[in-house]
Amino acid sequence: MWLRQIGCAFIVLCIATEQSAMGNLASPFPVEVTQPSGETIQLYIRGNEKLNWYESVPEARNIQRGGVLSPADAALAATPGYTVMKDANGRYVYAQLDANSNWTPTDVAVGSEVPQDLTRRLIPPPENVQRMIRSRLPEQNIPSRAAAPLGTVKNLVVLLRFADHANRNLPSKADYDQLFNAQSPVPNLAPTGSVKMFYQENSYGKLNLESTVVDWVTLPKTESYYANGQSGLSSRIWEALRDGLDIVRASGSVDFAEFDNENGGAGDGWIDAITFVHSGYAAEFGGVAGGADMEDRIWSHRWTMTPWTDPASGVKVSNYNINPGIWGTSGTAIGRIGVICHELGHFFGLPDLYDYSGKGEGCGSWCLMANSWGFDGSQFRPPHMSAWCKIFLSWNSAQVLSTPDTYEIEPTALPGANIYRINYPSGSLSEYLLIENRQAVGRYEGAIPAGTGGQGGLAIWHIDDSVPENDQPGYPGSPGYPAEHYKVGLIQADGLWELEKGLNRGNANDVFRQGHNDSLTSATNPKSDSFAGVQLPPIKNISASSSEMSFQYGDDPIVVNDTLLAGVVNVEVPTSHSVNFSSDGKAATILIDRLYSYSYGDAAEVKHATFVLPLKDASDDATVTIQVRGYYSTDDGSVGRAILSASGKTAIIDPKTNTASQGSRAADADAKAAKRETRGATAEKRRRGNNPKPSGVTGNDFFYELSTKVVVEEKLPITIVLQTERLTKDSIGAYLVVDSIDVEIKP
Repeated sequence: MWLRQIGCAFIVLCIATEQSAMGNLASPFPVEVTQPSGETIQLYIRGNEKLNWYESVPEARNIQRGGVLSPADAALAATPGYTVMKDANGRYVYAQLDANSNWTPTDVAVGSEVPQDLTRRLIPPPENVQRMIRSRLPEQNIPSRAAAPLGTVKNLVVLLRFADHANRNLPSKADYDQLFNAQSPVPNLAPTGSVKMFYQENSYGKLNLESTVVDWVTLPKTESYYANGQSGLSSRIWEALRDGLDIVRASGSVDFAEFDNENGGAGDGWIDAITFVHSGYAAEFGGVAGGADMEDRIWSHRWTMTPWTDPASGVKVSNYNINPGIWGTSGTAIGRIGVICHELGHFFGLPDLYDYSGKGEGCGSWCLMANSWGFDGSQFRPPHMSAWCKIFLSWNSAQVLSTPDTYEIEPTALPGANIYRINYPSGSLSEYLLIENRQAVGRYEGAIPAGTGGQGGLAIWHIDDSVPENDQPGYPGSPGYPAEHYKVGLIQADGLWELEKGLNRGNANDVFRQGHNDSLTSATNPKSDSFAGVQLPPIKNISASSSEMSFQYGDDPIVVNDTLLAGVVNVEVPTSHSVNFSSDGKAATILIDRLYSYSYGDAAEVKHATFVLPLKDASDDATVTIQVRGYYSTDDGSVGRAILSASGKTAIIDPKTNTASQGSRAADADAKAAKRETRGATAEKRRRGNNPKPSGVTGNDFFYELSTKVVVEEKLPITIVLQTERLTKDSIGAYLVVDSIDVEIKP
């Protein structure tokens, strides 16, 4: 419960009775509370279903509660205030930590001058919070079940009216049918679209959520009874669900077998999806609503109860989610889609991606599973799921980048959007980066805040699938980092780590774009390094914010300007450069764009080519790959070999007998030329025709295809030598034809 007495002190704390409970984030709006003196003050409710507390409003100003947050109000709403609790007299006072690091009240009422030694957002250490969680009911040993998030999923929606709400004016069954199933926006009920439409857009049409709404059933007990002083986070809430299911079963209005379609429609004995909607105001708004304090209302959550079984069909209900039927803390407006979509996300197997510890915000407003309220706090525009969630649910896949290039990327809110993944070159495959384009497009991303250069940009996520939850908000410079870090963390482009620090729920400065931060490397702030310090090729030249963005992965092409290859200038790499050359076999100068052929008969090891490829900065490390292709022949059929060497590393070019292995020089050459022509190398035949057979080569020639490569990793420049191997007989004519040498340099 959020209000628990220990001695004479009351601690503002809500602890879930089982660790499997997953709920909604606290409201971003302040709530009005009344002191015993009659004075009204505004406070924020912070945290989540497991840990929540009150904080003072950082500035003395009113924010429209339950409406739409302006960017200024959104920034204010995220600013940490001072932790607040009730004392034994019911006063809202500032909190401090006692000798055991637990909350205890000061004697200073909220509104008075804050004691100088107090710290903003004072939270007990994690071990204390975990101890309080473990002191509650033990976790149920019931396996969590996830509905398959593809195709048609049937969701049973049960409307629960608490006994003390018999006279409460509530939306009708037809209204909730529109909220869940409308195919287009409905004013007042679903002005931005329904739950069904949200999942259609997020899944790119791969999930069709069909909800069947059961009319209000009146429960035998009150809201406060089922809430049990713990905001519904105890087994008492299961009584409400069982009572409601018993009434539905007795009415005969539902065939539960229709909602068990796993295993290709055969069913697995468990209901696929079920949503309960209650007649109260959500506890996550805090304060008093409808005459009930927050601990006497229900905090929206997904949980697992001991199974309820329908006798007729044998279908069991264990996993469930429960949401408020009405919005805010007063009035009769219908509940909104944000929280419902969030809790249904748990039904499909997704975890909460906000920060359970209360210290940070997890993924913030960049993911539904971290903030169902959205950037504007309205829950009309819940954010899209993050790239990690969409991949997890098989709605999208990631293209793994390994080749330096420029890549284009469209908004992930649109069909056909691409997501890129970059694996670290060493370490576990559980750690990697995901890149997506987040823009104010589609029905639900319109609240993405505008920033310099436009709205949105590239969201670059640092993923560590080996971490179970988003409850360790580590960042460079924080205690425990890098061992402590989020499972799914957004690398914020401004380098301020405000999500980890709990300073906001996301803003326009979090994403990368031209005019703000257009690169992520091992030398930038923030860095792209793994948590173990493994470096990646740079991500840079990120374009301006738009629906068609681009970025460069890998280093810039290196221009080779100083080389002994006469005529070779501005060789661009890492794209391969094909060098076709001519030489007498001994000259230092080699010309490009001509066929290189040399005939000799002294059976010596002759260096046909020696050349140097320096970088602009010869101190740079580099990987140089040299690929040679061509033909080798002898006039008596001896199997000679060519040797390619580079700075001490050697590759032997083992010839393979050509299908036209014996015959005239012209016939074999024509056959080779024809083969090359079929590969699109028509220019090669023209070059061959300009090189008559050298003198000294007589009789039939035997031709062998040459193809090999050598890879060298060291500092440039590198000297590359191509030569023939000594032949076994003297005075044997040898003929070397090198069609091309490709050089690729990667720093």
